[in-house]
Amino acid sequence: MTLKNFLFITKKDLFLKYILNFLFFLFPIIFFFSHAVATTFSLIFCIYSVFFFHYSNLKIIFDILDKILLIFFLIVICSGILNKNLTIINIIKEIGIIRFFLVYVLIKNILKYNLIKVKTFFLVAFLCTFFLSLNILLIHLIGSDIFFNTEHNTNIIGHQRYSSFFDDRHIAGSYLFNFFFFSLFFFYFNKKYSDLLIFLSILYFGIAILLTFDRTPFILFILSIITINFLNIKKNFFFKSIIILSVPILIIFIYPKANARYGELNNFFNEVKNYNKKMLLKEQIIKNDPDQTIELLNKLGEHNYYSYFSIYIDGISYIMYENTFFGSGKSTFFIRCSNYRKNNDPMSLRFGYTNACPAHSHNLFIQIGLESGVVGLVIFSFFLVIKIINLTKIFINFKNKESYKFFYFILLFTCLLIEVFPFRPFGKLLNTYNGFLFFFKIAFIYALTKKEFKLN
Repeated sequence: MTLKNFLFITKKDLFLKYILNFLFFLFPIIFFFSHAVATTFSLIFCIYSVFFFHYSNLKIIFDILDKILLIFFLIVICSGILNKNLTIINIIKEIGIIRFFLVYVLIKNILKYNLIKVKTFFLVAFLCTFFLSLNILLIHLIGSDIFFNTEHNTNIIGHQRYSSFFDDRHIAGSYLFNFFFFSLFFFYFNKKYSDLLIFLSILYFGIAILLTFDRTPFILFILSIITINFLNIKKNFFFKSIIILSVPILIIFIYPKANARYGELNNFFNEVKNYNKKMLLKEQIIKNDPDQTIELLNKLGEHNYYSYFSIYIDGISYIMYENTFFGSGKSTFFIRCSNYRKNNDPMSLRFGYTNACPAHSHNLFIQIGLESGVVGLVIFSFFLVIKIINLTKIFINFKNKESYKFFYFILLFTCLLIEVFPFRPFGKLLNTYNGFLFFFKIAFIYALTKKEFKLN
């Protein structure tokens, strides 16, 4: 039975297809709710999609890269089961991360068979991103969004962020950045909109990301604009990108709250600059007066013993210290950090830092190295490198690099490059929010590129 015949046989068949479309269109909406709701939804989506393919006699196609990605997941699952003292329920949870692989494969096949109206999905993404951006702007302008969320219930001492209806989940900036590219693709299928409207939308979303005070998404937004400008040869976008970059930076200088929040980035650069000096001072902890040494560290900008740069440097040591080849399973950064610091870091023992290990590595590749070992890291990296090489071939061979279509290919290409940028801070990959969005975006970018831009 062909796909065309299947889709138009009966009203029941059409109804089942409409349900699949409805579930797919819920993706941008569902993450407004709790992690439990998002997890439940991801399971429902996977189960229903598998049922749909089975009912329609459509074969779920696995290519060689899909099989390589599956090997990576199996390594993580086996490492977790073998290296942890788990109950039956926890073993099931370990196995449950396979849902991210299912999301990846199902999204690819859904787009391959043209089972959803992609244009509608981009419209939903645009409306959700626009709506959240408006709420963030309202909080700064009038002190409350349309749900009466104020800055008072979105603050943590020293980590002020504006989350709107996300409440204590400080992911508004991450959400806006993740769906920023998909929102712009709404214009790709509606070419009647002017370049000016596209430019204003990019600027609008950029300002909203800035005002969430979530620094990583804003830095990634800036990096994305620079990358798009570098890859895109249209001169008119160069001047627009200068405005897009200048306005948020101007807001940082003239808006005291923004200045206070983003001014803290200097601490990171100070730490990078003084890292070697701090490593030498660590040896003085054992020999000299502790209070004096801590005072010296503070003068060098050491506000927190484990900031991002320190985590990145030490995370490599944790990978090499134990379970080097096959890792220790998901969510084990804290355990690996504690083990290493108890046995190899006198400074940590002297001042009680063994209980101050972060929950995760804040880096995609270090986290993968810990959870799946060097073997899993090589497999996962190979999977991503091949994806990037395939898109690079399209970029090089694109015939009309001044076309409207080429600009939107650049959006997809940039989205992939930023997603796997080695030095970007990253949450836990194999949890609901980060994992679902990561594998959804990788599958969606690759499948849409294959569909729209003739990827062979």
